Amino acid sequence: MLHAAGHGRSPAAEPTRCAACHAGHPDDVFTGRQGAEQTCRACHGEVFGSFPTRHPAFSPTFPHDPARGSRFDHGSHLGKHFTDPRQAPRVPAAGCLGCHEPQSRDGGMRTLGYGAACAACHDAGIARRELTLMRWPEVAPAGRLPPVCGPSGMPAGSDPVSLDPPNALLTWLLASPGDDPAAYAQAVRALARDMVDDGIVPLATLTRERLGIEVAPMFQGVSGEATRRVACAWLANREHEPAAQVTATGWRAEALEIRYAAPAHGDPVLRAWIDALAARDEPADPDEAQRLAAVRDEILVADGPGQCLKCHAIEGVGTARARVGWVAAAAAPRPLHRFDHRPHLGAGGAETCAACHLPSATGDGRSPRQPSEAAASKAVVHAPTGLAPMSRETCAACHRPEGAGEGCLSCHAYHQGHALKPRIAADAR
Repeated sequence: MLHAAGHGRSPAAEPTRCAACHAGHPDDVFTGRQGAEQTCRACHGEVFGSFPTRHPAFSPTFPHDPARGSRFDHGSHLGKHFTDPRQAPRVPAAGCLGCHEPQSRDGGMRTLGYGAACAACHDAGIARRELTLMRWPEVAPAGRLPPVCGPSGMPAGSDPVSLDPPNALLTWLLASPGDDPAAYAQAVRALARDMVDDGIVPLATLTRERLGIEVAPMFQGVSGEATRRVACAWLANREHEPAAQVTATGWRAEALEIRYAAPAHGDPVLRAWIDALAARDEPADPDEAQRLAAVRDEILVADGPGQCLKCHAIEGVGTARARVGWVAAAAAPRPLHRFDHRPHLGAGGAETCAACHLPSATGDGRSPRQPSEAAASKAVVHAPTGLAPMSRETCAACHRPEGAGEGCLSCHAYHQGHALKPRIAADAR
């Protein structure tokens, strides 16, 4: 086995053999914490020296990885939402530990999940942000109604019931200008007459043609009969008045719109729409590209339907690699070093996680655990988390010879992926 194989060593470098550190049993120089430290420093002391002064600086984003599926701005929550008296009943009583808990397996921190950590504040916003599938636009009344719509015959009145343009999604589905009634009127009337005959099928067919995928999940739960009735009302130049009380969530056809409100977190209908629109490739035609961009500006935004993208990161929009982080991925492994949160919580006066993890709302990034002016001046906000990165000085406030110690094995694993690693970790503790 080679020590530190694959981690920064030149392929031409002389390999480090086990016997360089292990003299054999029972007088193994690597036995016990003290022996291990002396063995490490025999080679590395000149390079690294004392941790507080000569250890290499941490990376600019340490320890916060980029957004891995879901994102959370700690700075805005700690500095704004959690200090708002109106939100006081919802603020976690245990502070950071109301949303996170240390893991016994590896000492990492686990987020408790949406139901325990997020639902109290965010459930209400999910249903408030609806997806508008179709808005009846300004269309001059014309022609007789289809017989299935009833005996009324001609449309009511001569002035259009709507003076609004079609919504962005309908404009894109029809592939027509949305600012000229003369340009889209014929297509809109034809669509409504098809809806009278076949319910939601014409809209689903348009969507399938525009996206080139199966769209059944995107229309799950829609009522064909409600779609027929709303189309009849629009062709009659009237707002649609549902016969029964409209439900607060799910698909709704009323007045001049067909809308969808997600009933709960993790809704499959909104997820299907967002995934499909994100993966749709960019049109070559400039007008087509502009219409698709308008749809994305309404739906693929933080305050869009269900407020899904307020927390779920999205990348690669307009490409086959488009991905929405519906599930938070595990943190990237750090095979050569470790950190156990459990003994640090409450240690040395660190009563909160913010003693080391500094929210962006603190401005210059300083805290009682980071006294260094030099470190404070370098603190920058890492956007996906709303937290400033940790510097070497943050740890050195405690990890110095006269404090918690500065031993290499306090943080670094020696045998990467080797059976001896658990034992070495136990010795280091």
